[in-house]
Amino acid sequence: METLVYTNLPYQRQQLSLPIYPSGIGHYTLKKGWTADESRELSDQVSILWFEQGEMEVTYYGQKHLLTANDVQIILPEEQRCRTVVSDFCEYRWLTFRGQNAAGHVLSYGYDRIIRNAGPCPVELFQKISRNLSDNDPFIQRMIVSWIDQILAFAGGRHDPRIHSGLYAKRAKEIIETQYNNSEININTISDMLGCDRSTLTRLFKQEMNRCPGEYLMSIRIVNAGTLLRGSDIPVTEVAKRCGIPNLNNFCRFFKRISGMTPLEFRRKKGVD
Repeated sequence: METLVYTNLPYQRQQLSLPIYPSGIGHYTLKKGWTADESRELSDQVSILWFEQGEMEVTYYGQKHLLTANDVQIILPEEQRCRTVVSDFCEYRWLTFRGQNAAGHVLSYGYDRIIRNAGPCPVELFQKISRNLSDNDPFIQRMIVSWIDQILAFAGGRHDPRIHSGLYAKRAKEIIETQYNNSEININTISDMLGCDRSTLTRLFKQEMNRCPGEYLMSIRIVNAGTLLRGSDIPVTEVAKRCGIPNLNNFCRFFKRISGMTPLEFRRKKGVD
C-alpha cells in the first residue's frame, strides 16, 4: 500500500541553479509478495531507500541482497533492479533527485551502494521535504537540497566508524573460521554475504586484524591443515580438500610459503608416518 507520495515539477522547468533537483519523495508500506522488476529505462534519477521495518529481497547486478530495518539502498540512474517483499510487510521511505551531476553528488559521499545498519530513519527530514517539495520559492528549494544532504550524512552512521569496521571484521572472521573448508569461500563471496564491497571489506578488516581477509583465510586453512598432518595419516590430497584448497599443487605451494616446509616435510618432522 502506498501511504504517501509527493512529486515535484521536472527540474528542467526551474530557473534556479542547484547541484541537484529534488523530484519525488514517498513513504511505502507493502505486503508480503509485492514485487517490482524495474527496468533501467524507467529512471533518470538517483533514488535513496531507507528501510524502517520488514524485509525486502533486492536483486541488484545479478546478486540478491536482503534489506531490513535501518538499511539504506542507493540506486543510480538507469540501473535495473528487482524487488520483492519477503516478510509479512515492509515499510520504507524514499526520495529521488535529478541533475546533470546527481549521480556524482551522491557518489561523492563514498558510501557502499547498500549501507547496512545506517541507524533509524531520519523521519523528520523526510517529512520536511515532503511538506515543502512543491514550493518553488528559491530559498525553500535550496533548503530541500540541504535536507537531502543531511539524510545522506545520516546514512553514513551516527557512531564511531570503528564500531562499524569492527562489526564487518567480526562477521568476516566468523565466516572464515567456520567455513574455511569450503573451497568457494573467498574475499568475493564473503563480501557478497556481508553486503559490503570487496575494497571496503578489505580496508575495514585490515584496520581491525592488521592483515587482509584473504591472508587470514589462507592462514586459517594452513593452520588446520597442519593439525590434520600432525595428528593423522590422512593423505595430503585429502587434507588439501578438507581445508578448502582442492588443487594439490596450490595447497603445497601455499603450505610451504607459510610454514617453510612442504606438507610431507611437516608431517615427518612432527613424527607422523
